[in-house]
Amino acid sequence: RGRCQALALQVENLDSSRLASCTQLSVALETSMRRAIAAEVGRDMRPGDVVVGLFARGEALSVRCVAVPPKGVLPCELYSKLACSRTLRHVVATNIRILNDIQAIINGIPFVGEVRPVKDWELQDSTYARIGVAQPQVVSASKVWPGQWGITRAQVQQLLKNLRKDPSWNKSNTIRTMVTDVIAPLTKGTGMGYALRINSVAPHEPQEVNVMVVHSWVENAEDFLEAIIRSSCDGDVLFICALSMYQAEDGAGPSVAQQLGCYLNDTPFQQVLSQLKEHLRTQKQAAKVGNRVLAMWLFVLVLATVSLWFPMVIRGCVPTFDARHCLTRSLGPAGVEWHRFNEGAHRTIDGFLYSGHIIAMILVVVAACL
Repeated sequence: RGRCQALALQVENLDSSRLASCTQLSVALETSMRRAIAAEVGRDMRPGDVVVGLFARGEALSVRCVAVPPKGVLPCELYSKLACSRTLRHVVATNIRILNDIQAIINGIPFVGEVRPVKDWELQDSTYARIGVAQPQVVSASKVWPGQWGITRAQVQQLLKNLRKDPSWNKSNTIRTMVTDVIAPLTKGTGMGYALRINSVAPHEPQEVNVMVVHSWVENAEDFLEAIIRSSCDGDVLFICALSMYQAEDGAGPSVAQQLGCYLNDTPFQQVLSQLKEHLRTQKQAAKVGNRVLAMWLFVLVLATVSLWFPMVIRGCVPTFDARHCLTRSLGPAGVEWHRFNEGAHRTIDGFLYSGHIIAMILVVVAACL
């Protein structure tokens, strides 16, 4: 009770190896699974509350579902009820049969076999291969993930200049036209998006994204690039779908569908957003540490000041550096008069002052180190 973390469904008569090569069909299958689980649970559960993973084990297909339980229901109770539901098996099987192009990957009539609650790690061992995971671009046999598909402001400026110098370029062209007529031909055969291609040649290197840009494919390309240049600074590295993803669709690299994957939490956009969120969290932690160090520095500085002046205020004298002599002032016939006490006089005063000076010097050194 309370230990199962997911629901596993075994789908029979469906070739998972062929499904792995059909990204769009994997997306449709994942979506239908989320809808079926949400409809079976009810209680205002939405498909977005369900996370589905498709796993291949040989030719068999295993589906792992994690759902946000309704209020007052434990996860294990939810998964146990779903495992005992005959309606769920029927709905899932029916949804699979009516998918477009499903005939290409089935070996008979698809049906749902075993349904059981499982622990999260049970489908994570090496015998299960996850289907539909977003694919990276590759540079010199090294995988490069979306977090490094960035393009700088200067490179966007250079792209705009090149477009305007091209006699075949029309200033009314949309971003879609720019990608089809310019970006795709430039990157064809490389397997890399425009941003990664220009940053994969020495002395450049893949740029880590720190700004996410969302755009429409039907907006004017020049207006879009000018807006990027106006609203960014030289230190910005931008993820722009049209320029960051490989758009050629020539088989030399991952297709757009393969780069997107079939899971909402695994798309390039989500990966970049997660990276930016992690950077923001790191910056906040660094700021907190900096604030604490500043507060400690101010505290030590104030303590050093108090250690220096407090004994002089209490004793009413200003000592020399070695505290062997002390000057005091008093109000005499001629006004304020200073009196010097020689060594040996007021030894208690001298020791108290000398200790205050030593403590103050130590604290100043500590403050300088901070």
